[in-house]
Amino acid sequence: MPSIEIICVGQESPSKLPEYLFAVVSEPDLESHRGPSSLFQKDFDKIAGCIYHLGGEHLKLPENADKVYFAAGMIIHEFWKWLQFNHKYRKQIDQLLRQLLADSPKHQVIFTSDYQFGPKAKRYKRSVSLSEFWRKHNRRKLPMNSLIVISSN
Repeated sequence: MPSIEIICVGQESPSKLPEYLFAVVSEPDLESHRGPSSLFQKDFDKIAGCIYHLGGEHLKLPENADKVYFAAGMIIHEFWKWLQFNHKYRKQIDQLLRQLLADSPKHQVIFTSDYQFGPKAKRYKRSVSLSEFWRKHNRRKLPMNSLIVISSN
């Protein structure tokens, strides 16, 4: 199952978030829900901040609150090659990213997608703006299994 995890760089405690159509759980410890198979845990270990795990709507139910967060229902899957969010979630994902950028003392978030059957991991070397992130997303230029730094400055 694919995961979407976002790090709010430099943040000491998680932000208070509004209700979204999708589930979000946050933690001050940067531990991927992918466990030892995480493509990016070693990257997480090198930074400080809070992590936000995104998950499907079913994870909002009380009986699923302690489950591992996976984003399968949030992503349009065509061989899981490119990251493509289901249209109904895009506006709220954008709102979440904007809030986390504003809440980050460094004005940065690290956005990761991780799927065990996806392509080889890609780490973008330079940060991008939020608008550039969405341009890449909309043009199918964001492969699954990627780590990208989004910056607002």
